[in-house]
Amino acid sequence: MTRLETFKKILFIILFLILPVILLLGCEDNLIVDQNNDRFQYIFNGVLVQNTDPAFDRTDFNYLAIKTYRDNLLFTAGDLSFNDTSLSYSSYPFTAETFYRFASGNKGYIAGGNYMMDFADSTNFADTVSAVLPDSIYILDYNPDSTTTYNPNNGVLVMNWTPTPNIEGYVLSATPVDSIYTGYGYSAFVTSLTNSDAFPPQAFRSPSDTDQVVTGDYYLYVYGYSGVPDKNLADIFLPVPFPAQLPNNINRTRFNGHFGSIVVSRRVPIEVVSQ
Repeated sequence: MTRLETFKKILFIILFLILPVILLLGCEDNLIVDQNNDRFQYIFNGVLVQNTDPAFDRTDFNYLAIKTYRDNLLFTAGDLSFNDTSLSYSSYPFTAETFYRFASGNKGYIAGGNYMMDFADSTNFADTVSAVLPDSIYILDYNPDSTTTYNPNNGVLVMNWTPTPNIEGYVLSATPVDSIYTGYGYSAFVTSLTNSDAFPPQAFRSPSDTDQVVTGDYYLYVYGYSGVPDKNLADIFLPVPFPAQLPNNINRTRFNGHFGSIVVSRRVPIEVVSQ
């Protein structure tokens, strides 16, 4: 047997012995990669509402509501906190809807400013969402005012309010006094960051018949918002529903959704007539 033939045999034996090991290691590496690619995806949607309207008749001024999803399924086993205060998954007494909220007790008045919310799914995932709560907002005047009546057939109703720090947008809302917090009424985004705008005549007309004025006593409100509030959750705490859901403001690799805050002004009254 030549030296070359001997070398070939030795090389064959070496390859025969180590090839299974190489293949096994390769398979294990593939399993690790697959596990890393099979990570949970999370959705975080919520709102912080400050509502001092006495018509709401609740025991608090501030309401937090957050819903989370893991791989598109409702996820209720996370650990959430608001500025280091733990949140619980339950409902407020006045609604059957469940979500993460302040655990217990009256939160009183939360001042406007920056706040942090921490979210964790055991050791699988953790992230933080920042929120800005605007300062309180007050209606200064409106024309015609509550000492007169307003006829939508005669033009718009102009309202002015206090300029408020940390605001990203405003909403005007109006509803008959017997319809507040029922999901009925008019609301619309103010198209600029002004502190004055007008209710159009259709705000006081029937949705099914725009020629018909819905007469009677009304309450008027202005909302200030920051971020992207969750409309479905916000509507639980608002005298008139939020106009529409805005696009997501949380867009991360495994963590998406939207969160924002809303402050509600004190209501002001007006009587609407048709002639």
